[in-house]
Amino acid sequence: MLTMALFYSFSFGQCNEKLIDIAVSQNQGATYLKDFKVKLPATPKNKPRAIAKFQVTLNAGNHYRFNIAKAVEFSGVPIIQLYEGNKLLGTSYLVSKEKNYKMFDFLCKKTGTYKIYISFKDGEAGCAAGIMSLVN
Repeated sequence: MLTMALFYSFSFGQCNEKLIDIAVSQNQGATYLKDFKVKLPATPKNKPRAIAKFQVTLNAGNHYRFNIAKAVEFSGVPIIQLYEGNKLLGTSYLVSKEKNYKMFDFLCKKTGTYKIYISFKDGEAGCAAGIMSLVN
């Protein structure tokens, strides 16, 4: 799943700064800290799906919220995930329920460097903006 990291610029359609505003409006009053913009191509079924990778420093004792908004002109369903090393700590997509959520919360117990991965379900093409916020 985490085999290919791609970094793309953000340049057209609704695939712009407007997505950050949409994501911020969905974060339910948490304080916006950082954004992660991504545009990924479709991935053939027999290839590993494209994943954008970002690093963040999180502080122990803080309650973080991660949420994501997608560009309407793309059919890809965005997935935002939080990892510490190879350990998945939070995700907007629950495989067991086959359900996608726009956000998830994380209570940080250890200050350190964490990774944010953004991809699109089933390797579809997509454009999205994820944000990290601090829950007050």
